[in-house]
Amino acid sequence: MFIILKKMIITVRKKITLSNITKILLFTVTIVLITSYLFYVFERKEQDISFVDGLWWGFVTVTTVGYGDLFPVTLFGKIIATFLMVIGIGTFGLITASVATIFFDKMVKGESGGLKVNCKNHIIIFGYTNKTKSIIDEINNEDHPSEIVVISSVLGLKKPNDSFHYVNGPETDDETLIKANITKASKVIILSDESIEQPQMRDAKSVLICLAVDKMNPDIHIVAEIADEKNLNHFLRANVDDYVVTSQITSKIIARGTIHKHVSDSIKELTTNTYGNELYEKVMENLEEPVTFSSLANDYLTNKQCIIIGIVKNDKTILNPKADELVSNGDSIIYISQEAI
Repeated sequence: MFIILKKMIITVRKKITLSNITKILLFTVTIVLITSYLFYVFERKEQDISFVDGLWWGFVTVTTVGYGDLFPVTLFGKIIATFLMVIGIGTFGLITASVATIFFDKMVKGESGGLKVNCKNHIIIFGYTNKTKSIIDEINNEDHPSEIVVISSVLGLKKPNDSFHYVNGPETDDETLIKANITKASKVIILSDESIEQPQMRDAKSVLICLAVDKMNPDIHIVAEIADEKNLNHFLRANVDDYVVTSQITSKIIARGTIHKHVSDSIKELTTNTYGNELYEKVMENLEEPVTFSSLANDYLTNKQCIIIGIVKNDKTILNPKADELVSNGDSIIYISQEAI
């Protein structure tokens, strides 16, 4: 039904364009001017009216408003009025239908993922899987959530909120990436396509997406889900900034939870922002001089009630660094807290 309706709208849109609507309006105005003058010529002998009165009558009649303050009394005047009313009903009916079709066409394209999104600094998620909704919920629970664009071949995705946008099309096509406004996006999440059975082929598709994204926006931050750890080098060659090997993480969490029974609870709390404490990252900017990790950690624990567990220097993450490790402006800290500071 949706496909049939879409085809009907496309057919109508081909026949009724904005250019044609303009021509119809010009034609209508011309008819109104001519008939208003004829009305004035035939009716002025019977009524005390001016040409301006004739124009007023013409526009009121063609729009089928019919105030009744001025009406024809002569035979020729009534013929002119009948002609003008017929023209008005047809013309404005056609224009109303055309405008409605344009707006409805836009709505249908939006629902089917056919429109280009206009947001900036947004996050693009490739693929709609069971993980997608959970990722969207986590992003929306942040203090300053980003707008999200999901690229998928699934038709008719429901919008959970106003910050959600949907683009339909092949993930590796330039046209699809342009519709998702890839050049203005800040981050990309590439999920493994669960509809593909072989992990090798899943990763092959993800690598192609990485290459397409990197070509159109080399500065974007790319996070990819990897089905098989053996393919990691392919992702690194495609300039992936961060990655998650799903099977590896799942098995390690299960193993740690088996050996240390409360570790898995801690991991679950730290990886969701729906309850408890979370992991955050912050770039240091206002240090007067480099400080040691121990002094910075003590200061944050005492004054801000958060625990620094690591630092990032030169894009390298160091967990539990040495006490005398220096932290400078431009370095990042990784900390545990109930909210971002």
